[in-house]
Amino acid sequence: MSASTRAGIALLLSLAQEKLPQMQLQAIANTLCAMPKLGVYDPGFVGALVSAARKKLDSFEPQALASTAYALAKLGYKDPAFMHALLDTASVKLSSFNAQDLANTVWAIAKLGLTEDPVVSLLLVEIKPKLPSFNN
Repeated sequence: MSASTRAGIALLLSLAQEKLPQMQLQAIANTLCAMPKLGVYDPGFVGALVSAARKKLDSFEPQALASTAYALAKLGYKDPAFMHALLDTASVKLSSFNAQDLANTVWAIAKLGLTEDPVVSLLLVEIKPKLPSFNN
């Protein structure tokens, strides 16, 4: 990565951190998703995003929940308390998860080693009838 690209990414992260208190839920999830794609990991910023997300978890839509779990797993960010809270929130919304949301959430659970979480059995029940749509 060139120095100018790193500087541009650093500027974007700085601007995003300034906007964090006003960020909408999907913006938090999208920002987390962008970080591994950009090859950027700033533990302090990720922690600030997680802290902001923690306060708003109940309002997250299924896609934002799944994207957040997926991004944190891609980053290797381990915060078991946050992930359990995220999965608890997801558990009451699983019927609204589409195939991609379910796949991303299951992958994140496996990657982060949370396979003993009670939500896993609920996810498996929800996945079974949606298996035919996993290729669409």
